Amino acid sequence: MSFLSVTLSQLRDVAIASPADGDTALAAQLQAELSEFLAFAAQPARADSWCRLNPRSWWRLYGERFVLRNPICLRLFSFPASAAGGERSFKRLHQVHTTRSSRLSP
Repeated sequence: MSFLSVTLSQLRDVAIASPADGDTALAAQLQAELSEFLAFAAQPARADSWCRLNPRSWWRLYGERFVLRNPICLRLFSFPASAAGGERSFKRLHQVHTTRSSRLSP
């Protein structure tokens, strides 16, 4: 199955079947929690908090009711969005550690 030809319903099914790994009770819990999450997110009062908070803050505030997904989402949204911090560190290290600055003579 090509990733480009996958529909949202197929992705939903894979997102439920993959963590369940054949356990029908867990798959039913995941499906129920997903339905509850979608109903919770569709409330008009929640639309404002979706826009103002970053995803990790949202899951820390509202995620405790989604027992199965909360730990996964908190960990997922803890990853930095880019590697810019590491790139800046390597650039600074390269400025300090050059052949010119590591000579013993002036």
